[in-house]
Amino acid sequence: SIVNTASIAGIKVFELTTPTYSAAKAAVNHMTRFAAVQYADKGIRINAVAPGIIETPSLAQTPKEITDAALALLPAGKFQQAEEVANAIVWLSSDEASAINGVTLPVDGGYSAK
Repeated sequence: SIVNTASIAGIKVFELTTPTYSAAKAAVNHMTRFAAVQYADKGIRINAVAPGIIETPSLAQTPKEITDAALALLPAGKFQQAEEVANAIVWLSSDEASAINGVTLPVDGGYSAK
């Protein structure tokens, strides 16, 4: 099993990022689907996770007006934790997700559902 890292910015417009970043992450999503089809007959599953905004030390240094604007966009009203993304990766890699192939799983607190 392979799990690529994309971003919610590759799924829908995310106002706080750049078009080039979004295009690169959309390419990861498409590459994931393409490779999943190519390698399925070899028993290799390929998926991706699309994290939202992760609470990191770098985010803590971001000006408050920017983090407040970002929080206002998130239905869950909180930033994601690295452990939440890691849990999704572990699950996608496990036998419990053996029928999942070619999917980009948002781990974004509901942002991509809007």
